[in-house]
Amino acid sequence: MGYGENPDWIIWRIPADEMIDQDFSKSTNPNVRHVRRTDVDILHKMGVTHPGDIDCHNGFLMVPMRGPNGAIIVVFKADDLSYQCYAELPGQKDIGWCAVSPEGNLVSSEDDASTLFLYSVKWDILANQQKLIVQRDGEPIQLKDAKNKPLFLKNIQGGEFYADGPLLYMSCGVSYKVINTDGIHVINTDSWKEVAHSINPERKEFGSFNFSFNNGAVAPDEPQGLTLWNLDNRMAPFITGQLHALVYSWGAGSSNKVTLMHYSFVPSDGAKHGVMLYQHPNYGGDSRYFNTDVGDLDLGSINFDDVTSSIQLIGISSVQLYDGRYFTGPSIKISNNVPDLNSLGWNDLVGSVRLGPNTIGTTPPHPGIRLFEHPNYKGDSRLFEVDVPDLDLGTINFADVASSIQIVGSAKVRVYDGHNYTGGWMEVSQNIPDLRTKKWNDKIGSIKFVR
Repeated sequence: MGYGENPDWIIWRIPADEMIDQDFSKSTNPNVRHVRRTDVDILHKMGVTHPGDIDCHNGFLMVPMRGPNGAIIVVFKADDLSYQCYAELPGQKDIGWCAVSPEGNLVSSEDDASTLFLYSVKWDILANQQKLIVQRDGEPIQLKDAKNKPLFLKNIQGGEFYADGPLLYMSCGVSYKVINTDGIHVINTDSWKEVAHSINPERKEFGSFNFSFNNGAVAPDEPQGLTLWNLDNRMAPFITGQLHALVYSWGAGSSNKVTLMHYSFVPSDGAKHGVMLYQHPNYGGDSRYFNTDVGDLDLGSINFDDVTSSIQLIGISSVQLYDGRYFTGPSIKISNNVPDLNSLGWNDLVGSVRLGPNTIGTTPPHPGIRLFEHPNYKGDSRLFEVDVPDLDLGTINFADVASSIQIVGSAKVRVYDGHNYTGGWMEVSQNIPDLRTKKWNDKIGSIKFVR
């Protein structure tokens, strides 16, 4: 993650299992690291600015930046952020992103462009001599839209190659002007032709690939970098999906903020199995894809509670919809696509989803612990599948609140009455309907899984 303009940019290395809504400048985790321009004397003296969308290859971070003579690539070691070297990109003036192709070539572009530059890289020399040698390879690559016409993108901010197919994902857009090519583009790298483009409800566009931002407002939004990383393995708290994209919001004073959006791939050939929930009838508006049971559609990374108006089954026989969280309250079994849930009296009611017993996509529950605000599993709740050192963090806000515990799967967890796994502790491997019986009511401050 890189952020900043002249003179004080900063690049962070944050482990995936950390809650990202926290002040990392105060982190005690030794694996949280950062580097500033002032930490690298040669870059500081050169006046290097504006780190762009980073890519990682062979243990190196390839960071696009603006040097005194134009675009440069600065290289850091990925594990400790130690500076290695830099190289100028011949003939390229601006740069906001770079990406390494599956073949090992470096690809980038000017900020506003309809063509891409391809560079060969001497990776062996970089590894052995800490020296980056890049060379322009061939003529610029022409991007094409769906009609085979030149595709011009304004303010290109991010790009990354898909490892399992000939695809390049790119993001673009400016904060001060609405352009119809703003958003995320998917490019087939065999033909360099666009095969998909995100929609934006802010411009009254509707579809399943919703990348929503408002770049015509007084406090406008601007698309930033993106990455392809499969997080369905529960590595990152409350985050799933394969495509992750940043939007920067320019507020007044110090009210700027960053939003991180997450998307799951749903191939049209039925290779995956699950259910698609849509915001509007006839499969329109925002959507969410699930291939496992979902006990709470109101979780921050899902945010789809009481929203569903149509439903599509993908390679499965049925799905059970519940109007309450955690499969409670009235329910209905759906065995076919439903273009309008209002016809069944179920519009904007779905709170949790359970895939049917014959569903190929169903997986065993991941070990976890759910803390409830009140005894007997009532009130507000939080589900955790990774260690949480501080239940008082802003997005969690559940320290000294829990009054009952529900264990999910085979989890065994230690709960502590202090932050950062300090103070008294209790090991839990079974449900506890009332923590008052254990003298632990409203006391839990951190949790740690016993592996």
